[in-house]
Amino acid sequence: MTLVILSRGAKRRLMTSAGDQIRRPRALRPVLARAVPAILATVVLAGCERSPAAPTFSFFGSYFPAWIICTGLGVVAAVAMRKVFIVAGLDEALPVKLLVYASLALIAAVGLWFFWFGGGPR
Repeated sequence: MTLVILSRGAKRRLMTSAGDQIRRPRALRPVLARAVPAILATVVLAGCERSPAAPTFSFFGSYFPAWIICTGLGVVAAVAMRKVFIVAGLDEALPVKLLVYASLALIAAVGLWFFWFGGGPR
């Protein structure tokens, strides 16, 4: 009994010389299809339980994450900078205004975060 590998289309089949198909051992694909999402969920959700909790502010009994407040203040700072640019005459010279003002908002938000909370994660 000899083994012959025949290629039919995109599938490869193991067959004996008599033409009988040989069953392959059970593949790992179904096991990986269940294991990979479970592993990814574990890794992603592991950040939810940290010893130093994320900074929050209490407004009217509800806790808001500090990044939301920093982002809102960053947008306000970008709007203020736009007013300064218009008065100074720089607004007309900006090539991509949306990108410039979004970058200003991001810089202001990250700057506020570093100012209030003393830098990055510890």
